[in-house]
Amino acid sequence: MDRQEHVQKRRLLSHAFSYRSILKFEPFLQASLGKLVETFDEMSKGDQFFDALLWLNYLAFDILSGLAFGEPIGMLENVEFLSESS
Repeated sequence: MDRQEHVQKRRLLSHAFSYRSILKFEPFLQASLGKLVETFDEMSKGDQFFDALLWLNYLAFDILSGLAFGEPIGMLENVEFLSESS
């Protein structure tokens, strides 16, 4: 890659990865993880197994969509729908 082009792109994106900017994500990340823990708690009350990796993928989709678009797509919110389809 051209060095000057790299410098320009880095300058455009650097503010999004500053320490202060990343700290602003913490409440959103904690809320998303809280939803996942609540979901795990509910599902673990039953006698059935569940695929934790699948739910971690749902968490990742919600976090990434929340950071990219300002609102999660709600995969952790639709617990009834998702647990029926898995």
